[in-house]
Amino acid sequence: MIATASATSRTRIEEAKARFTIPILWNMLNLPGKPARSCRSPFREDRSPSFSVSEDGLHWIDFATGERGDAIEFLAKIKGISNAVAFIELLKMVDGTTHQPATPHNSARTEPRRGLELDAIERCSKADLWEIAKLRSIPLNGLRLAQERKLLFAYQDPYQGRCWLITDDARRSAIYRRLDGKRFHYREAENGKKEGPKSRNWKGSEANWPIGIAQAGGFPSIALCEGAPDALAAFALAYAGAVESLVATVCMTGAACSIHTDALPMFRGKRVRIFGHADEAGQAAIQRWAEQLEGVQAEVDGFFFDGLLKRDGSPANDLNDFLAADHRASGCGIEVITGAADFALERRGVQ
Repeated sequence: MIATASATSRTRIEEAKARFTIPILWNMLNLPGKPARSCRSPFREDRSPSFSVSEDGLHWIDFATGERGDAIEFLAKIKGISNAVAFIELLKMVDGTTHQPATPHNSARTEPRRGLELDAIERCSKADLWEIAKLRSIPLNGLRLAQERKLLFAYQDPYQGRCWLITDDARRSAIYRRLDGKRFHYREAENGKKEGPKSRNWKGSEANWPIGIAQAGGFPSIALCEGAPDALAAFALAYAGAVESLVATVCMTGAACSIHTDALPMFRGKRVRIFGHADEAGQAAIQRWAEQLEGVQAEVDGFFFDGLLKRDGSPANDLNDFLAADHRASGCGIEVITGAADFALERRGVQ
């Protein structure tokens, strides 16, 4: 089942729609014509008026196509993005400059037992962030937050080209992917193969090390994810739910891994939501990690994607799919996006 949003999330949704009505968005986007009870569609060439905006500006209907919706769906259709991404953009407009990525000053960090040789990594450029955003359908706000937390970096591989990489201050593990989204390729003489995996562990990495736990000390809650794309998606969800100052993102490199024994004490007393993959291996990982975390008195629950569909109609398998899914077609409201991060508020008694 899919977790539901709290009253706090629903309030933010209604605030966003009320402040940025369809006429306001129409003007901000410099769309032709004027919104009215009877006007031409801004979505397509419309010879005669077949479009209507309600008097309060909260809803629209296209009589020629039968489509209808609210401000979120209006923004999504105009910009060709998912409703989830449109909602996050709307929240950014509402919050303006007051909604900034925050890192608690008391954030605890571990000293590396042995550091990986990561001198070659560098800060992501604006172009790098744009490429990741387009490739993974993750809003830039989430990527900037990951970069602010010193978990997201870039790397110029001499053979594979530009890559993006996640690691933490412990420098015990790092995983990276090609910026163009393609698989790593082998040299022709290597094993007779030309195409490799999508993700690679940095040489010397401890695969069981939960990347991000070194930066999680000052946060009461943790989003525990499987794989680097889901980790970036978790940052975007925390930002969308306005709980980025409460939630640390922690990434397990794969479903086959167990949480490193050195890292388990760092989860003690935290509220942890596990975002595992929907496949058999992912479900087994959720159970394994939950049992480990309960052993250090962490509060644990899971988030599942049952019934959620991607735009092509196939089932959503992971958190990155969830962020870019067609929530309307799946029969669940856009408030589910912020509900995914509401576990951070429950700890503080916010309902």
